[in-house]
Amino acid sequence: MEESMPERPDLLVLGAGGAGAMAMLWTLAAGRRAAGGPGAAPPGDPVLGPGAMWCLPLGAHRQLALLDRLLRRRYGPGGVPVRADGSPWRLADALDPADPARTGAAVETGEEWVDGAARVTVTGTWPTVLRVPAAELLEGLWAYLAAVEALDRRAGRPPRVRVDRPAAADGLGAELALLDDAPVVVEPLVLDHGDGRGPTAARTHLIAGVLDVPVGPLARRRVAPAFDEDHDEYRVRQVVIGGGPTGAPAWLAVQVPEYHVFDPGPAAAPGSPRSAAAVDVPVRRLFVAAAAELLGRPEAELDAAVRGGADRPRLLSATAWRPAHSALTGPVAAVRVGDAAGGGHPLHPLRAVTGPFRHGLRVRDYWRRRAVGAGPREAAAALEREVAADTAEWIDASAADFAEPPQWHFNAGCFAELAYARAHREHFAALAAGRPAPAHPAPLDEAALDGGSR
Repeated sequence: MEESMPERPDLLVLGAGGAGAMAMLWTLAAGRRAAGGPGAAPPGDPVLGPGAMWCLPLGAHRQLALLDRLLRRRYGPGGVPVRADGSPWRLADALDPADPARTGAAVETGEEWVDGAARVTVTGTWPTVLRVPAAELLEGLWAYLAAVEALDRRAGRPPRVRVDRPAAADGLGAELALLDDAPVVVEPLVLDHGDGRGPTAARTHLIAGVLDVPVGPLARRRVAPAFDEDHDEYRVRQVVIGGGPTGAPAWLAVQVPEYHVFDPGPAAAPGSPRSAAAVDVPVRRLFVAAAAELLGRPEAELDAAVRGGADRPRLLSATAWRPAHSALTGPVAAVRVGDAAGGGHPLHPLRAVTGPFRHGLRVRDYWRRRAVGAGPREAAAALEREVAADTAEWIDASAADFAEPPQWHFNAGCFAELAYARAHREHFAALAAGRPAPAHPAPLDEAALDGGSR
């Protein structure tokens, strides 16, 4: 029997991200009600795809462990969910540092080409990071919230949380709304790195996919040189995250060199329905070549290990951006969180932390302010400022990841070639993502380019 819900939710979440799930959990821990839910699509990494792996600091586990303690203290053993076998359902188990499948070291390396050879420098080390598939972690958070709702319904009491989409419509009277991964007017970040290109949109193209190869607990971020046919130097950023000591699959995300153009072949003209599928072949080829360089293994071995389906190598487009305007408008205070609040380079270590574990924690502070007498608008304004500061830290820290080495001998023709390559990749990345694709760029006038040769 469907019960009435006389009390409006205090928090409404629109979106399916980790920031929204964690915000609902902190709201529950504060003794408040929340509504929202992941909707029809399963939660996962909206930028890096369904197979994405996250590397998280130990502080992420501590947040989940604190939530476990606060929820049990407030509601008692009978007020928190249990597993199907009757064992306690602890949020912190998803990131247990004692689990060898979750824990390992991480390293960041930078490479330079010196005297005809690569010189590798370790630029950062982390003795312990927690590795987890993004979709698995987020699905677990939403499943816990759904279990809380089911527990309350079985007990015949109004649910403390509601995670179905219709419940979101019922929550319009909430005092705070969070827009998590919701549609937003984007203002791309334009940067001048002093590399000769002038002000340029901070955009990169990546290929992400899964390989069935054992790499153990390896988690590595690599910044390395890449050279075009004229031996001009560029930068590529690459990440590999292993699945643990059992040799579980490795997830890789590799940057496409700035000069690279994918050629789908004469059988698939740009813009035709066949071109999106045809470009999968050169995308896979570049992914395997980059993986071989990153892992130091033969291309033939890795090509045989490439997964298909949703985990196949996918061409992705990522742009650093900030929201075009504030969300604090209307009768209900609405604050953007997670990937709806802005973003920097998707391979920077702060990306996986910022939404769920920074923005989510800020909601705890919101309810603390409300508990000591702050009004909803005042507390929401503080929340928006803190979320913006967290996001700006990620954007600013990762701005250099969009830079290229200066090429002072480049001229207008060279930059036109790079702009063409970027527009070419953006066309195919949009097709791969199933979104409206910008028009394919017109072929370059080779005679004009030759006239402005390097």
